[in-house]
Amino acid sequence: KKMLVKSQGLRPDHLKKPLFVSNTKIYLETFAENAKEASEFLIAISNPLSRPTLIHEYQLTKFSLSAAVSVGLTAEKIQEYLSNFSKTEIDSNTIEFIHKNCSNFGKVKYVLKNIKQENYHLIESSDKELLDKLKTKIGIESRDYLLNKPMIDVSNQMFDDDDDDELKTKKSHKQKFDFQINPKHAKRVKEICANEHVALMEVYDYKQDEKNRVNIDLKPTTTVRPYQAAALSKIFGNGRARSGVIVLPCGAGKSLTGIAAAATIKHNTLVLCTSSYSVDQWCSQFKLWTTIEDSSLSRLTAQNKDDLPEAGITISTYTMIRESKKSAEETKKLLEKVRSREWGLLLLDEVHVVPAKQFEQVILNVSAHCKLGLTATLLREDDKIDHLNHLIGPKMYEANWQELQRAGFLANVQCAQVWCEMTSEFFAEYIRSTTDKRVQETLWTMNPTKFRYCQYLVKYHEARGDKIIIFADNLCALKRYADILKRESIDGSVHEAERKRILSTFQFDANCNCIILSKVGDTSIDIPAANVIIQVSSQYGSRRQEAQRLGRILRPKARSDNEFNAFFYSLISKVKFMKLKLIIF
Repeated sequence: KKMLVKSQGLRPDHLKKPLFVSNTKIYLETFAENAKEASEFLIAISNPLSRPTLIHEYQLTKFSLSAAVSVGLTAEKIQEYLSNFSKTEIDSNTIEFIHKNCSNFGKVKYVLKNIKQENYHLIESSDKELLDKLKTKIGIESRDYLLNKPMIDVSNQMFDDDDDDELKTKKSHKQKFDFQINPKHAKRVKEICANEHVALMEVYDYKQDEKNRVNIDLKPTTTVRPYQAAALSKIFGNGRARSGVIVLPCGAGKSLTGIAAAATIKHNTLVLCTSSYSVDQWCSQFKLWTTIEDSSLSRLTAQNKDDLPEAGITISTYTMIRESKKSAEETKKLLEKVRSREWGLLLLDEVHVVPAKQFEQVILNVSAHCKLGLTATLLREDDKIDHLNHLIGPKMYEANWQELQRAGFLANVQCAQVWCEMTSEFFAEYIRSTTDKRVQETLWTMNPTKFRYCQYLVKYHEARGDKIIIFADNLCALKRYADILKRESIDGSVHEAERKRILSTFQFDANCNCIILSKVGDTSIDIPAANVIIQVSSQYGSRRQEAQRLGRILRPKARSDNEFNAFFYSLISKVKFMKLKLIIF
């Protein structure tokens, strides 16, 4: 046993340790001692890759380490904690990676301050030498990027009201310096700093900003759950707000988390959603959870073009804010007001859509002190998800949906793949259509066996009193299923008013227990009553889409211990090998 421990580099007390560390990959044994503490630490410094029941896999990245530094961790502390939790000695490559990527992260901050009713865009640091180097690099490229003002010693500026005397004394010992930049060139300044291996952390001094304060608070009846409070604690600290992304499962209360952030900052807030239906939902949620007055809440959609309040909350869509030559004159004037306003908070729902080329410009058109992205699936099938680190900020918090499920905050879902054998006629046509992928897709979706299984599941779950959503990306299948099953359906051609009617009927009418949706139902649709999903067709291989659809039924529901109270069926066409062999030969 001693020889085995020595050959594998395991420590004598390795059985009591929960982590294996291999370069930038970290594996957590959830059944080991201190697994909970180690999990909380890993969430702060790394990105979860997979989290099945017994073994969780995480990865250290330069962006995850920057987020760790932003909440007060240092390279030395990260190394110390990893070593304490690890079954083996931490190898030199991992230590080098941590120190290299933590050395400058957090040392320099992009701070927007409001002093005497004026906004100042500052690059701030306590490392004067590093700050001088960056200022020189920025000035060499263009003097227009800098405003001709000397660096200011801000070490003796006002502290937060809730800081005690001891903390003030500690802060005053660490002198800080800054220089002012031209906000028109902020994006290029960030790129120059990144080229010097310095990532600027965006920080907003919201407590000292007295301009355009919004009269908003959470209602006394509003309860913020522990994981929501933990997420917010990563954004707020010492009277400042950090920009970044929060990842919470569908049904875990992303909206309330964002609303709590707006109620904390109490400045002009712009909320961007993916659809006008989502705009109405956010508007209702603000009224439900906060004390905001109707006069301080505005919507900006194709159907509703409310005037922007002088100080308040404005809710719109990504497509609405995007520059468009076809926009009406009235819309252009409102959009100009949005772009010219200094926003305290830019709240981005379903933030994973932002890296798309048409939406990336939206972020650049809006001037905001703090940017907070919300999503349930920090996934894209392209390579653009990392763009969020530059457009918004690093991921600040990600909740483990399995832990939330065990705690009763999410429904207990049973997922099943249902294999549906193709009929010989359909499969013969499938083989003949090898050059036409659209025909093949229609055939495997319209497989008669798949329809019979779907029909059976609908009948079974309706008899139980369940609420069922059938998802079909293929519009031919969607319309055919709707006709035969005699159920209402929603696709991209259905007008907004009709969508709302169908969804409201499904939610509240006991006689309407099944609807059929295309991929328009993947995101930003709140249907708490739904507890069964039957997926007839999907974007093959899209992890994000399946996770989003699962989220439609994750809202917590009444249950007995260890019983499933929500169900996800994915119907998949297949052919037996022997039949395949007979057809080919």
